[in-house]
Amino acid sequence: MDISMMDISTLVQDERGEFVEFLADLAPEQWRVTSLCTDWTVKQLALHYLSSAETTPGRLLGALTACGFSPDRATARLISERAHLGHNEVVERLRALPVHAGLHRFYKPAALLLETFTHHQDVRRPLGAAERDFPPQRLTLVADKAVTSHAGTGAKKRARGLRLEATDLDWSHGEGPTVAGSAEAIVMALMGRSQALTDLSGEGTKLLASRLREPRSPQH
Repeated sequence: MDISMMDISTLVQDERGEFVEFLADLAPEQWRVTSLCTDWTVKQLALHYLSSAETTPGRLLGALTACGFSPDRATARLISERAHLGHNEVVERLRALPVHAGLHRFYKPAALLLETFTHHQDVRRPLGAAERDFPPQRLTLVADKAVTSHAGTGAKKRARGLRLEATDLDWSHGEGPTVAGSAEAIVMALMGRSQALTDLSGEGTKLLASRLREPRSPQH
């Protein structure tokens, strides 16, 4: 897809804006629902996203040092430091932050778009709100990024040797046994969310499912 870095940053801003406004409309009990991301609640996932947007490299190094250089424990520490925040405060702090702030400034725009999209759906799916109006350009870029070079997620490895075919978008990728379904379901499965497998079909689905059993980083 021929798209400039500035255009991608606009897509990131749009996706994050929709994510934050979705969080803003949730009832208190919905913040306690378990998300699709490593058994975190919706609130913990929102705090993870907020901490990434607020944390400086120096603060991250401090958290890593305090946690024996374990990324998982450092992530948990950064979340726990914000556990006292109320839902409205989480939303307002996210609204106030620039898109490329904190650790997010070190992400390439397409990688940040994929990260934001995935966490948005991590919240929407368990709340029965997975379906929304996906702008085709944004969704195509998310799918393209998932199957190419987003290091650390395992998505590129999971896609290897499969023919991925979106049924709601003019998008396909790869050669091999077919996995077909909505572009959102394909992306979420590639990002390690086994719950999305029920929305997929094709002879390659079993192979993809076997790859989802491998551990993934809690940040993704």
